[in-house]
Amino acid sequence: MTTGNAFAFETINILDKPVGFSPHVFSSNLTDNPHVRAIVTSEGGHIRYKYTGDAPNITSGHLLEHGYGIVVEGLTNIGNFKAIKIGTKQGILSVTYERVYA
Repeated sequence: MTTGNAFAFETINILDKPVGFSPHVFSSNLTDNPHVRAIVTSEGGHIRYKYTGDAPNITSGHLLEHGYGIVVEGLTNIGNFKAIKIGTKQGILSVTYERVYA
């Protein structure tokens, strides 16, 4: 993995309507280096996610279970990311954004 410097963090509650990362958080202060990634960990209920631009639903999208994590690379993929809960329990995502340097 290439070197990254963290520049922002957010917590996102995942409910029964698709929700994405917050643009005002992940796009802040990127003028010096537009290459970015999101380091994501999951708590609470299971979720489904997509980063293709369309929304996930309870049967379509990648499964992310409690206690697991993903890395979303690139500003376009981060901007397209959406997640939805798939059970009765709310999901919670903790997200750290990093500027990436080769």
